[in-house]
Amino acid sequence: PRDFGIFDQLLSLSYELFLKSTPDYLNTGNDAIDSPQPDGMVESTVTSYNQIATSLLTIIDTPIIKTHEYLRDCVIKQDDCHQNNDDYEHGTFVAGVVKQINSNIPIFFFPVVKVVMFPDRSTYSYSAVELFYSPKGVQLSGIGMIAAALAAFLKSASRVANLSMGLANTKKEVIDFITPLMKKLRLQGSILVVAAGNGDSNHVGLDNDRGVNDLFVHFTNLQFVENNRSFIMDNIIEVAAVDNMGQLARFSNFGKTKVMLAAPGRGVNSCSSLPNQFKTKSGTSFSAPQVAATLAMMVNRFPLDTYSEIIDRLRQSVDPDPTLELNTISGGRLHIGRALGMER
Repeated sequence: PRDFGIFDQLLSLSYELFLKSTPDYLNTGNDAIDSPQPDGMVESTVTSYNQIATSLLTIIDTPIIKTHEYLRDCVIKQDDCHQNNDDYEHGTFVAGVVKQINSNIPIFFFPVVKVVMFPDRSTYSYSAVELFYSPKGVQLSGIGMIAAALAAFLKSASRVANLSMGLANTKKEVIDFITPLMKKLRLQGSILVVAAGNGDSNHVGLDNDRGVNDLFVHFTNLQFVENNRSFIMDNIIEVAAVDNMGQLARFSNFGKTKVMLAAPGRGVNSCSSLPNQFKTKSGTSFSAPQVAATLAMMVNRFPLDTYSEIIDRLRQSVDPDPTLELNTISGGRLHIGRALGMER
């Protein structure tokens, strides 16, 4: 067990505050476009790799419908805080994407909630990362809840976590609050897979290299010093989306120095919030878990590899594409079989 001292106590206090407040669910911003597909658009298909042994995968997202047939074996942290409800239908969909790739991947699921509590004890919903402290009240969730989830991941046996969400808050106090945890995750070799983002209000992709207001984008490949040694936060993998032609999707964010690779994100099929029902959505939120599932299998398949060696394998295994060459680090899209060493 690791002892993080005062920092750990702060995270624990933050989490206790959530559990004492009225739950409401994290607004994942524009990460789930959920737009109808144009006529003639071919839905993306996912190849099953159920025969591949795998390691534990952490997912941090809105609560899931655990009763869905695909998701019954998910281990959920603090199950009582979400009451088996996913009004936003985001976490359920993300977990379903993972299970379609390999139904044997064990998932440690950490649901995140948001509440702003005012002095009169009433509550009001904000985006979970819109504010750190509100002049009208104290935000009891947001960054604190994400930090608590990441701290749980840090202490778990899992080496890979998926966060299909945008954290649109890069205020100095927020960065200062979460930086110690981000450093610990990097030094431990924990891999964070995050959605690159779904562009502006018109769903036109943005360049993450140009200072997009997102906390994980800020930390990606950021240099820092610890004990007089220089490190780079190269354990964060931003994932863009490709369309049904395998090209960078119009809505997807990109970045030659920030975004590692792309994966299918247009017309993805997965679990809905209705009992044992399925639906189709689009967004980088649903590209990221395909990469996270692949990494969970890679960690088990190459047990002697360091986190950086695993990421190098992933980067070198992509399918190159001209639309991604200048818009991602790897220049290509996910190829699961090649990443697992099963294909050339």
